[in-house]
Amino acid sequence: MESIILLVLCLLPLVPVVILLLSLRQNRLFHNLCKGNGIICGSKGSGKTLCMNFLARKIAPLSNIPVSSNAKVVHPSDYFNMHGNTPKSFVLGKVFPFEFNSDYEGIPYFLDDVNVYFPNWMKDILPKIYPEFPLFLTLQRHLYNSYTLVSVQDSDRPWKIIRELNRDFAVKVEYTKSFWGLWLRTYYVYYEKVESLNISPYKPRRFRKGDAELELWAEHGVIKRGYITMRKSKVDYNTRYFKDIFSYEKQTKQELDTCDIFGDDSKSFKLLP
Repeated sequence: MESIILLVLCLLPLVPVVILLLSLRQNRLFHNLCKGNGIICGSKGSGKTLCMNFLARKIAPLSNIPVSSNAKVVHPSDYFNMHGNTPKSFVLGKVFPFEFNSDYEGIPYFLDDVNVYFPNWMKDILPKIYPEFPLFLTLQRHLYNSYTLVSVQDSDRPWKIIRELNRDFAVKVEYTKSFWGLWLRTYYVYYEKVESLNISPYKPRRFRKGDAELELWAEHGVIKRGYITMRKSKVDYNTRYFKDIFSYEKQTKQELDTCDIFGDDSKSFKLLP
């Protein structure tokens, strides 16, 4: 009995090391999985933007909002710009050359809260505002060797064009836990196929993969649970960013001349970054 207690006491200091190594492995796995035109979805407050912040702190993306302190904010209307080229340009064989923005080369674009900017209920208006968007998203890898990652509460809510073209993978964020007020751990489910989002991952009884899991993957693509762990002090994004946008104290309201897209009278509004 004493020998067992002694063994436990000797191994006890190794527990934090093992936990750290497993967390680092899971973090690296998440970075490797989230490359491509994908969707991060989950309920309100589950940790969607936290996942984007985790990725952004390493790769410094372009984004529609400051998802991280090292992210460069570029409004979607500026980023998804083909300078007059649309799918119709290729149909008619009339393509307009333009000068590429070297600052975009090789840098992914993070579109957080996509439903604020591209809601599906505006499907009749969005093609007028973003006629070049479908072509850009289709050719993004050719143009800038990059990709677009979006986040939304429900994968069915964004504009249909996004749902059709952002299909490289999906991540469903389940929840985020805080440990001792120092660490955050966000649990998620990764889906190789977006159409499999409603499929529950297989729960093996053993550590090794069973035939049931392999059969599930063969039919629905890879589905696996995972988590990311980060220090709470490292999180560097404003969880209430949109409040600042509408705040008179944070921004100066501007009078702008604009197209009357919505059929309303022109009003004073702010030009977003």
